[in-house]
Amino acid sequence: MDHPKVLVVVDSGDFRGEFGELRFFSADDLKVLSDGFSIHTWPLPNELARYKGDVHILLCQIMEPDNDSFRLGLSPKISDSVRKACDMLYDLIGVNT
Repeated sequence: MDHPKVLVVVDSGDFRGEFGELRFFSADDLKVLSDGFSIHTWPLPNELARYKGDVHILLCQIMEPDNDSFRLGLSPKISDSVRKACDMLYDLIGVNT
């Protein structure tokens, strides 16, 4: 089975960044960040490390300092980050908006 040349993963997580911050990571970076564990019960870092093509992982920092409550919907900051993430992905794949 042929694999795509490039794999892009978009997710949220805690990489100790600023609330709403977006950052690209490599598969090796993700493995260090998560130490091989995933809240999704799928060992994503281990699987990505075996992938033969290019891997780009875009994470959004969702942990808000001093706020451990849950709410429905997206905060304004995260909504802005979603729009920025789309632009970043367009840039990555070479699509002009």
